[in-house]
Amino acid sequence: MPRYGAANRTAADAFATNVLPVVRQIQAAGVATHRAIAEALNARGIRTARGGAWYSSTVRNLLAWEVGDDAGGNAKLAPHHQREAIKRRDPG
Repeated sequence: MPRYGAANRTAADAFATNVLPVVRQIQAAGVATHRAIAEALNARGIRTARGGAWYSSTVRNLLAWEVGDDAGGNAKLAPHHQREAIKRRDPG
């Protein structure tokens, strides 16, 4: 039987890797709150992985994936179990 969970996580990791640099640009422009970042993403016409609008909670969940940069300056993503723990700790 195929393991759909692994494929979904791979797709989610790819999406996060593509969107995180845009979020960093928004933050570098002085936008700090999850709500304001969501508004900026929506204003740019960037949709969530499922094609929806951004909310503070979706921004918080996206940022929970990021744990730092690798040597090439690319975002490193936390393993799934760590992301879940981060989401539980951060009420957003």
